[in-house]
Amino acid sequence: MNSSENPEIPSQLDDWTWDTVITIVKKHEFEPGIFDYKDALHPTGDQKYRDAHTDSVRRTVCSMANTSGGFILFGVLDHKKSASKPEERLKGISVKEDLRKEFGDKIAPLQPDVYFDATLLRSPDDSSKGIFVVHIPHSLRRPHMISSNGAYYRRGEGGQAQLMNHYEVREQEVGPGYV
Repeated sequence: MNSSENPEIPSQLDDWTWDTVITIVKKHEFEPGIFDYKDALHPTGDQKYRDAHTDSVRRTVCSMANTSGGFILFGVLDHKKSASKPEERLKGISVKEDLRKEFGDKIAPLQPDVYFDATLLRSPDDSSKGIFVVHIPHSLRRPHMISSNGAYYRRGEGGQAQLMNHYEVREQEVGPGYV
């Protein structure tokens, strides 16, 4: 993806700013296929909720790598959680951990491995919080699956991770026209 396709998105993660995220959140309240908002990298709550969150992250990464790629913005509330204005959806996450390693550990069960790039944008109001932006490019090593359940995912309508059927997986393995 380049900036001419989406002028509000810099082509390099190093060029992203807090204002870039505000612009994206204002323009895309509902997550289109290219963006996914997660309020936390490591949510609090019971183990069942934390496991469901990790599964959601894996499905999102897998689906982005298997289709056109995209960006995951950790620290942004999705449209299911209310906010009176878009800027209030930027809650941020704690920047104490090695976020890149933590994210890599979360997606380790994806096969083959998925390449990603990431940057941390610190909040202008609170330097202990930030938005962790992860770029998942369209993968040349696709199809990717979650090894724990053997499932393959693609980005569907509204940015949802949808299970791929046998023919979709096969087409990615051999290329179009060979199914």
